[in-house]
Amino acid sequence: MAAITQRPSAYRDPTVGDLIIRTADQVEFHVHQRRLADVLPVFSDMLSLPRPPTSGDDTVPDKPVVDVTESSAVWDKLLPLVYNDEEPHFGLADIREVFEACTKYQAPGVRSRMRTHLFRPEFLDENPFTVYALACCGGFEDVASAAAKRTLHLPVYPADVPEYSLISGRALFRLLEYREHCGEAASAVVTIESSNQLTSESSWLVHDRTKSWAYAYSCNCRKSAYLYNRDGPDILIRKYWLDYLHQLKETVTTTPCGDVACSSSSLKPVFNPSRDRCDCSKGEIGVEAVEFSSQVKAKIDEAVSKVQLVFEP
Repeated sequence: MAAITQRPSAYRDPTVGDLIIRTADQVEFHVHQRRLADVLPVFSDMLSLPRPPTSGDDTVPDKPVVDVTESSAVWDKLLPLVYNDEEPHFGLADIREVFEACTKYQAPGVRSRMRTHLFRPEFLDENPFTVYALACCGGFEDVASAAAKRTLHLPVYPADVPEYSLISGRALFRLLEYREHCGEAASAVVTIESSNQLTSESSWLVHDRTKSWAYAYSCNCRKSAYLYNRDGPDILIRKYWLDYLHQLKETVTTTPCGDVACSSSSLKPVFNPSRDRCDCSKGEIGVEAVEFSSQVKAKIDEAVSKVQLVFEP
């Protein structure tokens, strides 16, 4: 078998460039002063450094050396951005390190290139709190809003992530404030007052007789209860659906995500065999559960989508 030839690491060819960046782990990168200074303004002073005497070996020119505190792993990510080369793969930890370097070397243009990476679905879905913090640090309002929305299905208190050290207390407060307002909006659309009275926000339940869940699943048997409608006739509705809505209101107040409307725990009052079962719904409960919970999910998501995050970069 032929031996595999490994490609030499970029920016480590000693015959290239006129400046050496020496990292904390003693790796030397050979770069061009002018290019570095154009993208990382802090290095503009390097242009005024006197050139050292030559060694007489024209193949390996003598160059000034700048020692930096970052590791070679950081510069392996940073230099392709400086040179507009093909971007390497970025993890969230890499993005944080690039942000810290951009702050140190005054490079907002490089930092802005992290926006598209933070929009990656796997980052938003799996680490929304981290993405939120990085988006605030980077000044990416659209990314911060997307990440904040992704946090809504997670526990009420944000996970403790190292990236919070990059943002202000107000930025974290805005995330908690956003969640609170989303909870208020979500709970409003499923609120039935203690007297089984619909509110203006929950009147959608019986707004359209041709489409309404309440009319479709109304029932006159003894295992039903009245649902009082301010803007129309009262309806006798199956008790387990009222139990479902009352329980769901408490859930979405702290977890304002439409998906919870369709969860097995939220639908437990409907399928619980210990509940009084309405004979009128026999054989139809599964269809009802899918249809109605989907309607509720859509209404919750619609209400939450109208809540705006107050962005604090």
